[in-house]
Amino acid sequence: MHLQILLSEDSDYRQSQGCLEKQSPGVVSCSDIVALVARDVVVETGGLTWNVETGRRDGTVSRLNEALANLPPPLFNITQLKANFQGKGLNVKDLAVL
Repeated sequence: MHLQILLSEDSDYRQSQGCLEKQSPGVVSCSDIVALVARDVVVETGGLTWNVETGRRDGTVSRLNEALANLPPPLFNITQLKANFQGKGLNVKDLAVL
């Protein structure tokens, strides 16, 4: 449900993505936007800043159906998350890092 709200056409995220895509077609990825927003939220709440490397290193195409099929639901508990990651060949360290 949360992913669907984030990706709805009128969300702030989608509007930001559209503006960036118009100014820099094919350059700024979805992961760039998430990384930049995460950094800015940390800074705005009194945390340290850091440089964020941007650029399409994650791919040039995003497909909603692939995201929904491969990302764990937002309400998974830790046991479900560990099982989900293990099913994709990932471990608990991968879970913590991602």
